[in-house]
Amino acid sequence: MTAEYTRRILGYLIGTDGTRVPLDVALTWRRADPLCVRVLFGTASVEWELSRDLLRTGLTDLVGVGDVAIVPRSGVVEVWLNSHEGTASIELSARDVELFLESIDLLMPELEVAVELAVDAAIRQLLSLPGGAA
Repeated sequence: MTAEYTRRILGYLIGTDGTRVPLDVALTWRRADPLCVRVLFGTASVEWELSRDLLRTGLTDLVGVGDVAIVPRSGVVEVWLNSHEGTASIELSARDVELFLESIDLLMPELEVAVELAVDAAIRQLLSLPGGAA
């Protein structure tokens, strides 16, 4: 059973003037946190956590508010990141993102994620009852 899957892709940091600077990007999924995708940008080790569903929806629809938004464009997705340190716009190949999501779907389909989360929630609820081991 695979505990982690990483796909390294080439992205582009988009400057305010439209310039595109190549950027190494690593997309990582972990079985221990199946709804989360960790995105490591460049050699500066800047890491963001995105929802698996947010990334999937961003392939076809504008999605996200606040710190993260994903905008689909022809053949690419643009990831907008906002933090107290500043903002960034990163362009990723839509096909690379699709291949990553397809790979993690094979490792842990979304239905399996839902079942696992439901079992975890039921166990937590049982442990919180009087006489539980909480």
